[in-house]
Amino acid sequence: MYTLIYKSQFCSGISLIDVDNIHMISQAKNREYQITGCLYFTIPYVIQILQGKQECVMRLYNNINKDRRHHSVSLLMSEDYPTQLFPRWSMRKVRIHNEETYLRFIHIFEGRFTSNLISDLVAISFDNPNW
Repeated sequence: MYTLIYKSQFCSGISLIDVDNIHMISQAKNREYQITGCLYFTIPYVIQILQGKQECVMRLYNNINKDRRHHSVSLLMSEDYPTQLFPRWSMRKVRIHNEETYLRFIHIFEGRFTSNLISDLVAISFDNPNW
């Protein structure tokens, strides 16, 4: 399963309502292109995992790079991965808001993750009950 992970920062002025709208639109578009994934965020920081057919994921990533609602888009990982991480979600949204999870998220955002970026992100996904 082709897997792409990137990080970025929302531009100033982005609100939780804006993130909810981005999430709803992403769910519909991802279903159409058979992409699954997870959007992790704590304003202004974003990390997103995308999985699907490589050409579909890359098309989406190119569109994400052009989106003016965020900046400093940086690719963290782009490779085949043996497992579909979020098969039930076209796009899961995980808001990082408790202190312990926030510190783990910031470590990942800054590139200070443990031996496996995907394991660290998935652990955050399931530590967060608001999905």
